[in-house]
Amino acid sequence: MHISVDMVTDLVPSKDYDAILVIVNQFSKAIIPIACSSELLSEGWACILCNEVYAKYSMPVTVISDQGPQFVSKFLKDLYIMLQIKGNMSTAFHLQTNGQTECANQEIEKYLRIFINHRQTDWPDWLPLAASQHNNHYDKKKKATIEYKIGNKVWLNTTNLHLARPKKKLDDKHISPFTILEKHSLSAYKLKLPPAWKIYPIFNETLLTPYTPPAFSNQEKPPPPPSDIIMGKEEYEVESILDHKTCKVRGRVGEPSNTVTDYLIKWKGYGPEEHKWTKESELDHAKEAIAEYLKSREGVITVQAIVVQPNTATFILNSC
Repeated sequence: MHISVDMVTDLVPSKDYDAILVIVNQFSKAIIPIACSSELLSEGWACILCNEVYAKYSMPVTVISDQGPQFVSKFLKDLYIMLQIKGNMSTAFHLQTNGQTECANQEIEKYLRIFINHRQTDWPDWLPLAASQHNNHYDKKKKATIEYKIGNKVWLNTTNLHLARPKKKLDDKHISPFTILEKHSLSAYKLKLPPAWKIYPIFNETLLTPYTPPAFSNQEKPPPPPSDIIMGKEEYEVESILDHKTCKVRGRVGEPSNTVTDYLIKWKGYGPEEHKWTKESELDHAKEAIAEYLKSREGVITVQAIVVQPNTATFILNSC
């Protein structure tokens, strides 16, 4: 066990105490706040180390502290040698050396500000609750290691995905769920992705979150509807059109170029992971949806291109 120790001083005297000795477990971030005197001696710290740390937990391997007299005396150095404890001294004004204890001090002070009385004389009474609140907070933040199995469903973090949304900041943080097909390595899994996704299907476990089925049956998402077979081809029902883009396609030599429009389609019964850019020529069965989309875009001006010539700049606009 590795611990760090620091003191919160300049407190209102209460029950012969005017300081808090804060002990922090460097691994678990758990704290032990002890009411004490600001004139704590090395012998006093040795008693606390024995009664509050060793007796309740274990003997620490390392103790990080500042260069206060109670931590650098010859008595304490000899004690550390006898107990095989490595004593590390932090540097003044260098937060990184003993930063965890400094942060713990601030958390304790924040908690005491809320609950102590107006005269600030009952702060020792609140230390056990302050420690409990702090330690429970860190326990909840710990994430247990999860071992996924083939067939499990997981949510996929969208941090590294380029979805068809205007701004990443307000986009979905997780998507689907997807089914795990196989374990690729110690910490990576292969997912069953939509056929339209042209990306590598292997993802690190840090990007995956377990899928929890809804508590009530009426909250479950119904399975997507099957496709219709029209003229020998699979076709899906269009629920709505989300966006569009136009581009010019060069014709054959001597022929003028053509303007082609693609629409971003939301298919009925399918999630956002199945949204797909589809050519207008493939949407003969969705003319009503296209008309509704174009009507909703009336009056919206977007910049299609900027043509820069000497001393001038020409903007080519599109009204939808």
